[in-house]
Amino acid sequence: MEAAGSRTSDVAKLGHSGARRVREHAGMLTNVGRAPGRPSHYFIWFTPALGLLLAGYLFFSKSFAYVHVPGTPLFIGEAVLGLGLVEAARIPSPWRYLLRTAPVLRLVGVFVLVCAVRFAFDFPAYRLDAVRDSSIWYYAAFSFLTAAAAVSEPSFVPRLVGWYGRALPAFLVWAPIAVVLSQVSALSDVHVPGTSAAINSFKPGDMAVQIAAGIGFLSVGVDRVAGRHRTTRSTVVLSVIGLVGLLVCGSQTRGGLVAGVSTLLICVAVLPVGRRGRLAVPVLSAMVAIVLVALVFNLQVHVRGRDVSVQTVAANVVSIVHQDKNQELAGTVQWRQELWTRMRNDMLSSGAWRTGLGFGPALGARYGVNGGPGEPPLRNVHNSHLGVFARVGAIGLAVWALIWLTWGLQTAVRVRRWPGGVRDPECAVAAWTLAAVSGFLVNAYFDPSLEGPQADIWLFVLLGLGAALTRRRPPVPASTTEHRR
Repeated sequence: MEAAGSRTSDVAKLGHSGARRVREHAGMLTNVGRAPGRPSHYFIWFTPALGLLLAGYLFFSKSFAYVHVPGTPLFIGEAVLGLGLVEAARIPSPWRYLLRTAPVLRLVGVFVLVCAVRFAFDFPAYRLDAVRDSSIWYYAAFSFLTAAAAVSEPSFVPRLVGWYGRALPAFLVWAPIAVVLSQVSALSDVHVPGTSAAINSFKPGDMAVQIAAGIGFLSVGVDRVAGRHRTTRSTVVLSVIGLVGLLVCGSQTRGGLVAGVSTLLICVAVLPVGRRGRLAVPVLSAMVAIVLVALVFNLQVHVRGRDVSVQTVAANVVSIVHQDKNQELAGTVQWRQELWTRMRNDMLSSGAWRTGLGFGPALGARYGVNGGPGEPPLRNVHNSHLGVFARVGAIGLAVWALIWLTWGLQTAVRVRRWPGGVRDPECAVAAWTLAAVSGFLVNAYFDPSLEGPQADIWLFVLLGLGAALTRRRPPVPASTTEHRR
């Protein structure tokens, strides 16, 4: 009765049109797995455009981010964002309801406001560079659009999840191939039309997070929301393929490996004990067999940079917890530490820690760090979280940290208290967003991944989806309601 009273109050405050939307969404919550049998009324174009955008970033990583309208600085991410904003104007305003029931969206709004004020001072001096460095905050609009679509359009979540589930097997096969291709010099000389970006600009760290998120999607059974039910056999086979891909990524990036493992650990933690055992035994057995075969036959792929092999993965794992004698691995760690130390000392000595250095300055040039032979200086400090600190100072960093702490705690608590746990498909979606977001944030510590749309837009879409799903108390089982009566 308490939950029913709360929902009645929400409906009353939303008015007639809002009440209809809440009833429709409540119907989706109680009939998860059956997509609504009516055409979409809201976000008609934004939903498929967002699906295509996320798929492009999923398969082609940084390369896809450079697809743009010829002759203009309008990239595909901004085009889809603009489309979403136009369609959002047609909604009978769910914003007050969302902001009241999802506190993390209020924090995102504060972060956008802080960054927008800083941007207003920087734009006259830096123009396009200021806009380019601002992507980490203006893409936050995707969190509002995703949350609004999930609330106002009952078909939004099943459609988006269904598309992802159908594309996932192809991605898990493609991802390790893409990582190897990213190290092929011949492809690096072929550019995305109209840009200087190579067509094989696939970032192993981003791929590692996406692979781990895909494995988590399968293990938790997220696509039940879209009415799909995978067999245990197909889940095991695809998970093994994904873990092989994660090892390939782990041979090229320690940060991506740590981020991927973090994602998987959260997914394992939310699984019921019985399902955990049914999946873990065959998956781990298959992985042990694959690793042993690779070691016995010394299987490895020689590419530019680090070789793809089990030995390279092992060296990366050891270097995470122990000072490694490998000059390349140790040099990378030392390079990052020196860069971060220079930035910290500069921020403190110049007083820029209060309001930041702003959007527009090339931070790498300020600290004498080049992107590589023949490349311009880095625009970032190789850590997205420290990048926020460098751009907007301590206030911006505090709000940034508060966003993810608030969202993470709220989502984790709701998932833990959800009746039936991840056996409920909607709870499975919320748990999956928690795991995937954690992976993106961990990877952003080792790499400036959130300065690019291929990770940033994914991150804010997951935030908005999680905020919409956990904005209210989970549905109360019918037996409990009857007992109260």
